[in-house]
Amino acid sequence: MKKITARKIAAMAGVSPATVSRALNNSPLVEVQTRSTILEIARKTGFTLPHDLKNPTIAVIGDFFPGDAIGYGYYSSLFSLIYTEITRRGGHVELVSAQDLKLLNDRVIQGAINYSTSQLDISSRWYDTFGIPLVNINQAFNSDNEIGAVVIDTGEATREAIDCFWRRGHRRIAYLSSETRRAESIKGSRRMFHYESAMRAHGVEELDELMFFGSDDTLEKNLRSILARNITAVLVPNEMTSIRLEIFLHKLHARIPEDLSIVSWECPIISEALRPPRSTICHDYQAAAREAVSLLYEMMFRKRPARTISVPSKFIDRKSIFDISASEKASVTAPGETMIQKKILSALSERPMSRRELAASLGISPENGNFRKCLGVLVKKHLVALENTADPHSRNQRYLPAASAK
Repeated sequence: MKKITARKIAAMAGVSPATVSRALNNSPLVEVQTRSTILEIARKTGFTLPHDLKNPTIAVIGDFFPGDAIGYGYYSSLFSLIYTEITRRGGHVELVSAQDLKLLNDRVIQGAINYSTSQLDISSRWYDTFGIPLVNINQAFNSDNEIGAVVIDTGEATREAIDCFWRRGHRRIAYLSSETRRAESIKGSRRMFHYESAMRAHGVEELDELMFFGSDDTLEKNLRSILARNITAVLVPNEMTSIRLEIFLHKLHARIPEDLSIVSWECPIISEALRPPRSTICHDYQAAAREAVSLLYEMMFRKRPARTISVPSKFIDRKSIFDISASEKASVTAPGETMIQKKILSALSERPMSRRELAASLGISPENGNFRKCLGVLVKKHLVALENTADPHSRNQRYLPAASAK
């Protein structure tokens, strides 16, 4: 079989050898359709494409949301760091949307780094389609041992956060995601499973009523459910969702951390500047970018096998976690001021209720310790009266606001 040369490819494509040379070097002077034709012929005939060891061209595949603040933490920060790391090594970056991967066939690319979260099956038939090394960041596990992976591991940091909640008296700790349960279940970071594991380590097995999914449009609805169910703490696995919570918490007259303690993903600069400063799980995006580029270069130039690298996150304890014991003391000295007490008074303003009816209206168990304690405090401080004062311990006892008692 005769050797395929650039001159032969030029003849087959009906262009000059100079045009072929420019196309193989990604020159913008070559029209897109012409370059695509030349590259298709080169690949089909087995022509060895240029492989620049000093200045490789790397595709960075991601999701891009111009002007959308939701990308501030993950998308913008990670892309910027990957870009900086590649150019620092002398490489060139081709930016490719995860929804338009076919563009990879129109350029001479030596390797790719993918940090998209919308396309979680990007590894499927990768080498059959593109034939270049790939490193995924936070993608779902793929059995293809030719695909490299970097995972931002939140496991230990999540356990530390849940342990911190627990030490301070919190038992009903929610997981509030701005994504669907399915999307959470296939994330490479396994953040939802780390939450479940940490809660089960404390003996909490029934987690369905503590886990909330949806989108930014359902955030207020989910937050109302959290407050109504006497949940005292929440883990928010997103940088900007926790910022948006501020609007709805203010609307509902709920305070951080007195009415709801929060641990969220770290939003650089912003998290520590909030009042109160947020306790967060902080990701090392710089290390993730550095490891991803290093692994790709190993695969491209040293022909080393693909592997998976974990980059641990860390828990930062600031001032958005309330001490439940301090909250209980406050309920004695300032009756009617805590969230559960406000809910009791609001419910009783509509009609007298038994303890079971009152608990049902609040969406909690009538045996809930905090609920019973708060109700007792309100009775003791004469903010709530007993309908049947002759038999205060009657099972049919109903409660009403003290101002309504005769």
